[in-house]
Amino acid sequence: MAIQWLFGRPASFSAVIADGQVCFYGIAILAAAWYDLRDLAEFMPIASMQSCIFLVGAIAASLYGVLASDHLGARMVSVGRAAVVSIVIGLASISLALIVHSKVVLAH
Repeated sequence: MAIQWLFGRPASFSAVIADGQVCFYGIAILAAAWYDLRDLAEFMPIASMQSCIFLVGAIAASLYGVLASDHLGARMVSVGRAAVVSIVIGLASISLALIVHSKVVLAH
């Protein structure tokens, strides 16, 4: 938003969310959580956490692919709905990463 303001454009929160940046952030957070799972595998079964991370990651990657592209599907997506889904994906990613990390800390 600061860069938008710097270039003289009106700062828009939805412009930041609408192009999939929050989903890309969610993918990065999920990758870190997936990496942390290797430390947890020796203490408990992790299949359910892997499934959740994979599911949220697949949704985030799909949404990011649509929002960041310039094809017809991206132009048909409602900006408001894309913003809501992006925020939900971001919160789900952060929540999963926190759950995995807290389990890793408690296991050690």
